[in-house]
Amino acid sequence: MSEGEVRDQTERRLYEAAYLVDPGIAEGKAREAVLPLKDALVRVGGSVMAEEVPTLRNLAYSIKKHSNAYFGCLRFETDGATALRAKQILAMIPEIIRFLVVRVEVSAPPRPTRSSHSAVSVPVPMGERVEKPVLSEEELDRRIEEMVGKG
Repeated sequence: MSEGEVRDQTERRLYEAAYLVDPGIAEGKAREAVLPLKDALVRVGGSVMAEEVPTLRNLAYSIKKHSNAYFGCLRFETDGATALRAKQILAMIPEIIRFLVVRVEVSAPPRPTRSSHSAVSVPVPMGERVEKPVLSEEELDRRIEEMVGKG
């Protein structure tokens, strides 16, 4: 095992578990389906950051002969070894018909981009107003014809 793998196993990161619960159980019981996972996370020092209450949704395709299921999501922080254990726990819960556990990458805010046809944009401080030139309809038509090559 490399040093990077060891670090990944012990470093706390943010994970998200999305899951589908069998639609045959009562709606109140669907929320209880992931209690074993939440209990295990708390026992080992992990923390649940957010939870989306399972709601009944139509599926795009049948899963285990079900056309709908309760969809829920759980965001938690823990180390890599416990995240692997979370997958094992979800696989053992009979009411869960499908699940996916992913590591959530915390990234920098997106950088502004320029389209290929626009000029470089200059930020304008709040409160200042930029005057735009007003073109007559004839002037606008002339400029368009120049750009298209008809002029």
